[in-house]
Amino acid sequence: MTRIVYFLMVIMTGLTLTDCNVRNNASGNHSQEPPDEPVEIIPDIMVPQLPGQLNESSGLILFRELLWTINDSGGDAALYGFDRNTGEVKQVVRIENGENDDWESLTSSQQQIFIGDFGNNWGNRKNLRIYVIDKSDIPAVGDVTLTAERIDFSYSDQVNFTFGMNNNSHDCEAFIWFRDSLFLFTKDWVTRNTKVYTLPAKPGIYMAEPVDSFAVECLITGADISRNMEKLVLLGYADYVPYIWYFDGIDKGKLLGGRNIKFSMIEYFGTQTEGIAFSGNDTLFISSEQSKLPSRIYRYVLPGNGF
Repeated sequence: MTRIVYFLMVIMTGLTLTDCNVRNNASGNHSQEPPDEPVEIIPDIMVPQLPGQLNESSGLILFRELLWTINDSGGDAALYGFDRNTGEVKQVVRIENGENDDWESLTSSQQQIFIGDFGNNWGNRKNLRIYVIDKSDIPAVGDVTLTAERIDFSYSDQVNFTFGMNNNSHDCEAFIWFRDSLFLFTKDWVTRNTKVYTLPAKPGIYMAEPVDSFAVECLITGADISRNMEKLVLLGYADYVPYIWYFDGIDKGKLLGGRNIKFSMIEYFGTQTEGIAFSGNDTLFISSEQSKLPSRIYRYVLPGNGF
């Protein structure tokens, strides 16, 4: 117990002295001075423990009143729709032509769901891909097996494919659909910042092009955009503390423009948060995979003024 208390004190001291709170993006377009420290929040625990088949939950979207998730590396090539209040799995969508090398994220447009198979902990993958299925092919009830279309891509600026665990800048576990394009947010093990890449949101073979970056000072594991397309959230963690970056007022299509704030979930120290999804424009659902703590679902309602 003494060692745990000491470790928590060290972490808290580090957060106070060095952590990044609210920063300007690379082009310095933010309109508001940042607070000195992350704002601590305590999201509600909605589902204390997800069922065993969702222990590796990674990625989260809301569709037809169910939360949908996937399991990451080595899991089945399937999406699971479950009750947001109980965690009970209600529906399974299997991808007949899919292979789960390292599924990490989900996002959706009005018509389609996108499954990101682009986890790249070792930095050497050359088979990055995104599966695409139509929402209209998913029945209202019952399981189904679908054939997905595919987006294959590589990063235009990646020249180093050296094999090395958690020591590269081209890992990715988060993306969103926005204005007919996909935007990927890297999980940068080297700098703990994130770089934003864009791809066309349609099947094909592409080069992902960098369009922005942001000093998050944590490892990004999830992202979502509000239904009115005006708010963006990034989910991540650093030193066993979960964080949420919140961007309010996306400025003229610039995702990392406008005001921003960093929320700390230090109350849930040790939780490995993996997925985040808007319900409407203000309510967030957050998923975690099983680690020292069970796989859970949390809910947090953003403040009325965002700050």
